[in-house]
Amino acid sequence: MAQQAILRDLTTERKARKDLQTQLAEMQAAEEARVAAAAAERGEFRSLYETQGAEFSRLKEAHAALAEREAARLERLTARNAAAIEALPETHRSLVPSGLAPDLIADQIETIRGILHTQPSHPRGGQVNGGAPGGISEEAKAFAAKYRTTPESAQKIIDQKKARQSAS
Repeated sequence: MAQQAILRDLTTERKARKDLQTQLAEMQAAEEARVAAAAAERGEFRSLYETQGAEFSRLKEAHAALAEREAARLERLTARNAAAIEALPETHRSLVPSGLAPDLIADQIETIRGILHTQPSHPRGGQVNGGAPGGISEEAKAFAAKYRTTPESAQKIIDQKKARQSAS
């Protein structure tokens, strides 16, 4: 009987050992699969990183070119604005506020030029708004105070802006 007990114990031990070896093999296979998946994922991320890096470089170069062109455009516009302001009559130069963006200054200069071209050659005797006496609005008075000009000139600017807005 002792032999049977030893044989039974030995068989149990063999079965347990075989189960443990199977578990170890499964764990090793799972670990190898995990490592392979991680390597593949790193490869995908590397590919994505390289693709995105190339796209970023292309966009960065395009942005630099656009920034350079915009700086050159603003420089030309600023020089053109300075010349246009000098070409305005002395009395109208103060209507161009300083500190604005070059595009806004150019718009203001065009507004003033439009007023200068539409002004009659003879004075209206102090009447504005189509000859109606006392036609200076509060808006024109505020504009005149803000930009240190006469209320009549300010009213002309406002009237011209309204005419352009109604025309469009």
